[in-house]
Amino acid sequence: DPVAGWQAEAEAPDVAALPVAPPRPRTTPAASPALTAVPVPSAAPSAPAPIASRSDIAQWAIAARAALSSQHPTAAADSLRAAERLAWLSTAGCAAWVGADTRDAISRSQRPLDAEPADASAAPSPANQPPPLDVTTLTGPGASGDGQLALTIIAIRRQPGAALEALARRRFAHEPPLGPVDCDAVAEAALYGSPAELRTVARRIVLDQRTNPAMLNALLEAFGRAPRQPPVSELIEQVTGATLPRPADAHWAVRARAALVSSLAEALGEVRLPVIDQIEADLASAAIEEARLLSSTGPARPSDAVPRPAVSPAAAATPESAQAELWRLWTAQLPQGSGREDATRPNRDLPRLATKRSTRLQLAEGPLQRFVAERMSVVDVMALVLHSERSSAAEQIDAITAQARARHREARDVSAQILVWEEAALRLWLIRLDDSPSSEPSG
Repeated sequence: DPVAGWQAEAEAPDVAALPVAPPRPRTTPAASPALTAVPVPSAAPSAPAPIASRSDIAQWAIAARAALSSQHPTAAADSLRAAERLAWLSTAGCAAWVGADTRDAISRSQRPLDAEPADASAAPSPANQPPPLDVTTLTGPGASGDGQLALTIIAIRRQPGAALEALARRRFAHEPPLGPVDCDAVAEAALYGSPAELRTVARRIVLDQRTNPAMLNALLEAFGRAPRQPPVSELIEQVTGATLPRPADAHWAVRARAALVSSLAEALGEVRLPVIDQIEADLASAAIEEARLLSSTGPARPSDAVPRPAVSPAAAATPESAQAELWRLWTAQLPQGSGREDATRPNRDLPRLATKRSTRLQLAEGPLQRFVAERMSVVDVMALVLHSERSSAAEQIDAITAQARARHREARDVSAQILVWEEAALRLWLIRLDDSPSSEPSG
């Protein structure tokens, strides 16, 4: 079950870590022990400190905490806009860490959630609006041959036998989209058809055709007659990528129907409006700017005598590739070459995180799920870096990542999951810049 695996995020066996180039020898003997070897084993480790002024950091922290306390979106677009706001605040935190100007990133984070895109050229126009929806493409008879599968299903209900066996051998993933009549018959058989063998085959056909708008519409229409049973809930989760409560939950039916509506809208192209594309582009821009700051050699702190890795030109290609670049740059920040137990432990944990990252990416379907998979991995390695820098905040760090995983499993859709991990990243930046109890997650 790929979607269940995506949500469960099971532990995988350790494999070799992603390659991290070893740093050149440090030239500054007083470098931070969290980043370099300590010549005297008994010396007490001290965490590296940000090089922005305390007043700049305080202003950033006020904006960050205010944003974290005001995130209550319900619509997918609102969740993405809220995630974009937090992403820019994380970028501002990174700027404060390296001593760069935080004002632009903070300013970009403070646009109202319902504001027009920053790039006016990306605003919707008559030329790039989606065409009006022709509902007959979802409900009326389809192309020639639509209805033949429906007749087969009717025959199977009366007498399964060879007809059911023949249908079980067919694969619909690479066939043309089924028409509305066939989709109606398949959806009804998948949700409450009889016999059980027909339900199993019909559910496989639904999954093969889960990007077909006519199939999603058929599921939506048949859902009102579907029983509150785990197999029905699991099918809708697999089709939509949503995480639903248990069927006995009072909100199950509403959440399931909302997931189907959202998937249908996306399949029809209505969700891919320019404003959504711009939000995703802004999320990528925030990540690229953070990557640039992490790789920047100036303004340099004393412990940064070694040039940091450069940003890959391919990082800006997609939002998920920008997150992949952040993963690479954050792993380069792990302490290297120290003989101390507390400093070398993070690098021993990196193979486990690399395995989990690979598994998530294999299970992810579509660009948004790949973005979430990468963002989860970035937060994991951020937490690892902070463990080496802020050992006194270990419980806070672990609480943030544990809460994020719990909320990820409960999130209604992928946009809500993106928001969960942007919140977690910003909370980790609060700890890195100001190790105080107010950085702890709430709720």
